[in-house]
Amino acid sequence: MSAFSIWALGIAGIVILGVIVDILLPHGKMHNYVKSMFSLFTVLVIIYPIPGLIKNGFEFDEFFSTDFTYGDVSLTQDEYLKNELETAVENYLSKMGVEANVEIYGEVTSKNLRINYIYVELLKSVIENEDMNINSNEAVAELVAECVNIDRERIIVYG
Repeated sequence: MSAFSIWALGIAGIVILGVIVDILLPHGKMHNYVKSMFSLFTVLVIIYPIPGLIKNGFEFDEFFSTDFTYGDVSLTQDEYLKNELETAVENYLSKMGVEANVEIYGEVTSKNLRINYIYVELLKSVIENEDMNINSNEAVAELVAECVNIDRERIIVYG
């Protein structure tokens, strides 16, 4: 969990606890005192990270983590985007009647998409065509090239 997430959860927890205490305490002098203490504590939780940021310098990438959890594995944003693209291609092929595992090799970033190769492992394919002598590997490669908009030569189909 990133520092920002922990900080936001702390604020949310204090606010929720304050609301519960506000509901449970009877109105009176004690109610006003406890309410003002929770307000002070909420302000302290909000400003808590500021001295550390001033002392160490503010690094945007460290404060706002770009790590994602994908299953049990923690991934960077680029790896997460690559996995999402692989899943999108697999879903596209599935809609076309092809079950396959797709692996993308190259650089996939939020600003740039440079794919070196796409490996497609065919698991099961049902491609309907009038031509009975259809090469299913070529047909799948054409589908992937159309989906991802890259050259056919960069797609390797096996299985």
